[in-house]
Amino acid sequence: MPASIGALAFERGKWYCPDSGKWARAHFFLLCRHPRGSTLLGLELGTKDLGKQVQLIAEPIARALDLEVLEVICHGRGAGSAIRITLDKEGGVGIRDCEQFHQSLSRALAVADPIPFDFGLEVSSPGVDRPLKNPQDFQRVMGKLLKVKFQDPGAEPQQVIGRLVAITETGLTLTVQTGKQRQSQEVEIFWNSILEGKQQVEF
Repeated sequence: MPASIGALAFERGKWYCPDSGKWARAHFFLLCRHPRGSTLLGLELGTKDLGKQVQLIAEPIARALDLEVLEVICHGRGAGSAIRITLDKEGGVGIRDCEQFHQSLSRALAVADPIPFDFGLEVSSPGVDRPLKNPQDFQRVMGKLLKVKFQDPGAEPQQVIGRLVAITETGLTLTVQTGKQRQSQEVEIFWNSILEGKQQVEF
């Protein structure tokens, strides 16, 4: 992607240029190419330490904007490399949140040692297909419809689809619909049994 194209916003296959004045609703994705001479702590993109270093810079900026950094992933090595940062906040991340964070982080990265190649800085909201990995992730989707895969000790893996209604220190509780009459039943799943959780799209 040429550097002159600037920042773009994406929503599940749709994208909008800032010049158009139209922005997508979440799930958001912002990308900006940083030309040669941009700076980043003198670290080579693709090293194991890079993500941690970027996160150390990104987290204070996110807190100042009432955002939370969920994930920092570094892709590639050399020209064409990318740093992808996923943000969230209570009530969901908007395009303005992504813009403000992107601009602030870009300025912060520009005061460190130079990177001798172009790289991309990507900022996005989680999206409903992001795996739920820990209690904090599940807390953000309280009341939503989830699919949870789990495995109790000595048993085969199972999965259940239900609405998240409670979270405790030991696990979570889903309300599921069972039988032909679609009766509601609560299912409790312990944290150490959960293999994967995902939010489901509701129509």
